[in-house]
Amino acid sequence: QNGLDKEKQFVALAYQFMAFDMPYPAARVLEKAMDDGMVERTEKYLSLLGSAYQRAQEFKKASPVLEAAAKLSKEGNAYSRLASVYLNMNENEKALLAIRNAIKKGSLKREDLAWMNKGSAEAALHCYDDAAKSFAKAAKFKKTKKSAGSWRTYVQKEGDRRSKLI
Repeated sequence: QNGLDKEKQFVALAYQFMAFDMPYPAARVLEKAMDDGMVERTEKYLSLLGSAYQRAQEFKKASPVLEAAAKLSKEGNAYSRLASVYLNMNENEKALLAIRNAIKKGSLKREDLAWMNKGSAEAALHCYDDAAKSFAKAAKFKKTKKSAGSWRTYVQKEGDRRSKLI
């Protein structure tokens, strides 16, 4: 209703929508405010917009936004989220590239998930030895130890099975 006129107000409203598990309205508010020049396209706000679209499962809208945020960021978190988006869209080559950039940039909040995503992308691309190595690294973290171990066993067996078939 055009009652907001400051950047902080738009951002606060977006955060409110996110807090009430309404990511799509949060994304729409932020995107419109950015398009109207009311909210600056900074790494922080682009990451928020990309996360909102990601949580709303609007992956095609999230990917270009998170890509822009990742390029502006000094940390790898936006690339890590971008990799998750690409995995959800079954774009495994792009996911692998994004997760490599995330690990390279570092300072990840969830390094364990980065290694899990890397292993998943590699497994989807039939790079089973690389996937096993990535899952081994993910298994070093408490939160992903069990699932990473299971995935590592699976990719090793799948790699052996495919080698025998070939």
